[in-house]
Amino acid sequence: MRAEPFNDEDEVKNINSLSEYLEDIVGSEFISKTIDPKSVDESTVTDEMKGLRTLSFEKRRDFYVDGRINDQRDWYVSKAQANKDVGKNGTFVCSLSMY
Repeated sequence: MRAEPFNDEDEVKNINSLSEYLEDIVGSEFISKTIDPKSVDESTVTDEMKGLRTLSFEKRRDFYVDGRINDQRDWYVSKAQANKDVGKNGTFVCSLSMY
């Protein structure tokens, strides 16, 4: 989204910095057990990601709000409803087991 520390004017430098950053993360003891470090390469930054970085701040912000914040809120709402339903069913089962 063109934020620190990847907001240099030189996109190649940004991509290289991101690749190094990801390699450090993937190389950590915990992560390296689940992600192959060899999978971090130039294709890690997709064409869509590169395209987003060329947009204005307002368009990048709108994309983030829609794709991240709204999506996350919707996930929490559906999760809360599912937990509420489980709670109702659990109460019903407990009530039946008392008789």
